[in-house]
Amino acid sequence: MKSRNQSIVSAKKLEKKHGFGSCIPTRWTVVILCALTNGLSYTMRTNLNLTIVAMVKRANTTHFETCLAPGQTLEQSQDEVEGDFEWTESMQGVILGAYYYGYIVTNCFGGQMADWVGARWLVGASVLSSGALTLLMPVCAKWSEYTVIIVRILTGLVQGVLTPSLYTMLAYWVPLQERGFALALVQVGGNIGAVVTAPLSSSLSQHGFAGGWPSVFYVLGIMGCLAFLPWIYQI
Repeated sequence: MKSRNQSIVSAKKLEKKHGFGSCIPTRWTVVILCALTNGLSYTMRTNLNLTIVAMVKRANTTHFETCLAPGQTLEQSQDEVEGDFEWTESMQGVILGAYYYGYIVTNCFGGQMADWVGARWLVGASVLSSGALTLLMPVCAKWSEYTVIIVRILTGLVQGVLTPSLYTMLAYWVPLQERGFALALVQVGGNIGAVVTAPLSSSLSQHGFAGGWPSVFYVLGIMGCLAFLPWIYQI
């Protein structure tokens, strides 16, 4: 406890010297970047859950109620979402659940790893590797459904340490009287990321480059890789 209190005092001193700009204290810069990073991690976590509808042929997907645009027929709507892969419903379930097979393994001791390795580098490595794995998804999907499962398990493994590491970061930087608000901001950042993923994935699947649905993974993967730079530079 003494060591952690000393770290908070040291952080307060660093704010006066290394604050981000003249108006934002460093601890709130850390909180904002943690919230943005958490939001980005949610986009890479949930993108497949939504994009798989455009990836798989309708004959092998779960039947959803379809809302038709004015003047649109059911046949036209079905043609627009016709996918490339003939994955069975059971295989789709395995693919969607594969992320959590890896996530639960590292999530249990992510906080301890942050103390060993350092939360700054652990979060940075998690975001960078998540982005790289997301970029690989279109290639892996066209190769085999089993490579998709492997990539999703690996994505869960590297993202499992993220949330505990972010909380470790806040424990060192944010004083007790501000910690509840800071934790709420980080959680809201994740929720916003999940909400934004739905319209973004839908729009890119229908109008994106590289054939539609691959652009979802390319855009979010590039964002994940680029997020590594400001994180390592500023934190």
